[in-house]
Amino acid sequence: MKAPALVIAITACGTTPATPPPAPWTSGTQLRAELYGAADGFATLAGRHDLATDLICYFVPADGKFAPCPPQVDSLYVEFSDAACTQPVFRMHPVPAPRYIQFDGTTYDVSEATVPMIYRHDNGPCVLDIANAPALVPIRAIPNDQVRPEHLVHVVAPTFAYDAYQSADGFSVVSGLDGASTTVIDDATTRLRNVFAESEGVRRLIGVHDTMFDRDCDVIGTANGIRCAPHGDAIGAISTYVDPTCQQLGLIANGNGLYVNGAAMYDCSGAIQTTYAHGPGPQHACMPVGAGTSCTDITDQMAALTETLD
Repeated sequence: MKAPALVIAITACGTTPATPPPAPWTSGTQLRAELYGAADGFATLAGRHDLATDLICYFVPADGKFAPCPPQVDSLYVEFSDAACTQPVFRMHPVPAPRYIQFDGTTYDVSEATVPMIYRHDNGPCVLDIANAPALVPIRAIPNDQVRPEHLVHVVAPTFAYDAYQSADGFSVVSGLDGASTTVIDDATTRLRNVFAESEGVRRLIGVHDTMFDRDCDVIGTANGIRCAPHGDAIGAISTYVDPTCQQLGLIANGNGLYVNGAAMYDCSGAIQTTYAHGPGPQHACMPVGAGTSCTDITDQMAALTETLD
């Protein structure tokens, strides 16, 4: 029987495998990526979720930075839960939702509680202030390196360099690129696509694109949940109409695209026609005010998202 052939792979002397570019974000074992996801499989980075503290810090793609985290509190009412004014509590108006707050440079792990009585002394006798008040009781102050265990680092490889937030557990988010970059839209098949700045194969998340409207969009919170609102011309509340009874919304002048008022979105690309508005006087009669276009409220067409843990 013929002996099997021996195959030997030969590499050039002194060469090393090329360093692959990093992913735009990577979850670690303790710090996990918090995501905004859609039903069709789209996902984009929302921030990072610390499993040890259950603290979520949100990332701002346009800036390449994390938003202030924990939330900054400008003022706290330092009072007490006992008649001797020895057990301090922080009473806030209103009581915030986050478990963690930062005040005067210190981060506190706090829990919402109803204290039977709250006392204060104001440099005088300890007196009853209010009964059965919601208060935030400081459990402990937390060192900053425990609140924000990731660090901003500069990574240099043979073919690329970039800035990233990284932690020892493997969490990483690309936050800046060296050199010139181009803007690319992810080639996924989902309605929403991630938008990246790319340089030498390294990608930094800079936004989200809505293919239905062919516009970039911003993730926002609305009364109906998390939505991605397409970029449009900002307008105030629409108070003109395209019918003589002032029922159908309209926009004075030539509305030729999307218009946004807070979390509301309108398509004002209807045909040019007479517009009307409520006139002065006690009857507020519907009166013609000039040419304009009809507007349709299309807020419900914003892409819906949910927040999930990677």
